[in-house]
Amino acid sequence: MPADRRAIVSLWTLYYLSTLTINTALAWLELRRYLPVSLDEVSVCLDRETATPVSFLLPNLGQVRELDIHTAMAPLLRQHIEPLTDAISHHAHLSAKLLWGNAAGYLDWIIDETGRQSAPALAEEGAPLISDPTFPDGEKNPLCGALRNMQDESGLAFKRRKVCCLRYCLQDVGGCGASCPLPQGRR
Repeated sequence: MPADRRAIVSLWTLYYLSTLTINTALAWLELRRYLPVSLDEVSVCLDRETATPVSFLLPNLGQVRELDIHTAMAPLLRQHIEPLTDAISHHAHLSAKLLWGNAAGYLDWIIDETGRQSAPALAEEGAPLISDPTFPDGEKNPLCGALRNMQDESGLAFKRRKVCCLRYCLQDVGGCGASCPLPQGRR
């Protein structure tokens, strides 16, 4: 079926960013492994049938280092996601805020989950990636404000995206549920 090209690109970036961000953040938070994930250092491995990103090939295993979270995640955020987002936004006519929201959703989730599953201190350490309005160099942090803390009728806390990822526009792809800012995307 014909589909909204922007929704297809956004869905592709959801796969791409989930694989990239979850693994990179987890390697840092749990193992203190600073991975070489700059855009010019990695190769993406795609599924032959669907062209869906399935993994990344790194040039090496990185280094175990003690760094603050912003420094540890700079190759991911500033040297990979930032130029990738700029290029995709320009060529696919997608909002950069939408693409950063895709990254924020996965980073926020893995930070919270690491804190819940491993140690609450890890979630506290990772939180500035999402909550700091600027990066240490003073540049605006596009992850900040991408998600809002919400509560449902029963008081259950959840996060809602500020900008819709458009997946609800694709036939046979479910919406995001409560996390979608648009009512039609919550189905």
